[in-house]
Amino acid sequence: MADVRPFRGLRYNSKKHVDLENLIAPPYDVVDPELQKQLYEKSNYNIIQLELGTEKDTDTPDNNRYTRAATLLTGWLNQQVLTSDTEPSFYLTSHAFQYKGKRLERKELTVALRLEEWSQGMIRPHEGTAAGPKEDRLALMQSTKTNLSPIMILSDDPTGLIQENITTIEKEPPLAVAEVDNDTTFKVWKQVEGELTSSIQQSFKDLPLYIADGHHRYETALEYCRRNQVPLVGDTNESAAFVLASIIDISDSGLLSLPYHRLIRNLTSNARRNLTSVVSKPFTIESYQVENKTSSEIADLFDQIRRNANAPVFGIYGLQTNVLSILLVSDIDAIQEVMPAGRSRAWCTLTPTIFSEYIAPNFLDMTQPEAESIGILDYTGDAHAAIESVKNGASDAAFLSSSVPFDALKQVADAGERLPRKSTYFYPKLTTGIVMKSLMGTL
Repeated sequence: MADVRPFRGLRYNSKKHVDLENLIAPPYDVVDPELQKQLYEKSNYNIIQLELGTEKDTDTPDNNRYTRAATLLTGWLNQQVLTSDTEPSFYLTSHAFQYKGKRLERKELTVALRLEEWSQGMIRPHEGTAAGPKEDRLALMQSTKTNLSPIMILSDDPTGLIQENITTIEKEPPLAVAEVDNDTTFKVWKQVEGELTSSIQQSFKDLPLYIADGHHRYETALEYCRRNQVPLVGDTNESAAFVLASIIDISDSGLLSLPYHRLIRNLTSNARRNLTSVVSKPFTIESYQVENKTSSEIADLFDQIRRNANAPVFGIYGLQTNVLSILLVSDIDAIQEVMPAGRSRAWCTLTPTIFSEYIAPNFLDMTQPEAESIGILDYTGDAHAAIESVKNGASDAAFLSSSVPFDALKQVADAGERLPRKSTYFYPKLTTGIVMKSLMGTL
């Protein structure tokens, strides 16, 4: 059974800092150097200084961005920039944002989630991981002994009890409000341990939980426990045996599953020839002339096509001048024939797996991880940015993808299968800095 518990959250001290909007940040994996610089300039206490500190040429094993984060965190605690709540609590965040001209709102319930090995089966992954990000996050955890950012978890509650509890929490005035800009607002509530938190815990007990974003951090938390001999069995209340997690119901109207698009660089003439044979069997191909269209207009055209399609669809831009080529999987049986044996139908018919297992090895003559490692393959969640990258010469081609439906994600995870890295992009990413969790002591 899933074990979610209230915890004593580590938060910015509102008596000293009322400008929460200047202190929070996106998670580390979407922060590029330019955004990092902007966040540093927002405040000397922006969470990015802990979550993703700057590297220096003079870094050593004893003085680096991880050790500096630990020193900085200790200083902020001593100065009471950050303070720990005295009573175990759940934390509810309402995240309001704009997407394609619509105002949406997502509810995120932040908890301490009991860690378990994948074999236990109640917490289910859907994406693969890579060693590099886990080594980076482990070094930060070892130094700071803190969960700085939550992982994103999806629940599927047919009873509606979780939503009822969320509605009850929202009846009280929020603990904090952060208006980042005209489009983005956060409201935060704290629910102290009691009858309502017990109801919330009970509502999750029999539900499988699906990791939407944060696979690397979950596996890093497991490794932290192994290295520090933190027991995961028994009725432990050690904080390190739990990971910071924000749970969102799969029916939430503000939960958006978007695709990651593939950017190809340094294409060889052989790879261009390969593509013809790659797409000849399983796909129906349509071509759209886009000579007079902007990057945004081309992205909107593909978005319209993928939304209307009843099958997996790719859009390829850059291989032919001023042409958007649409590859539609018209023959599901044919695509299964060219995919690895023993995989479920759901796994075989998603664009990330089709690209990773069929297109990449036959088109690029290498696996997806190999293409990543030598810089041929990169990713973006922004179709406009992908097309613009081709137009400005930074990339040779963009493979635009359709998104992974929630029901397919569940089927893959329930079957114990994993999609390739960068298969799903849950927008917007969870924000870092609203509440954190110390790994020391008990919850």
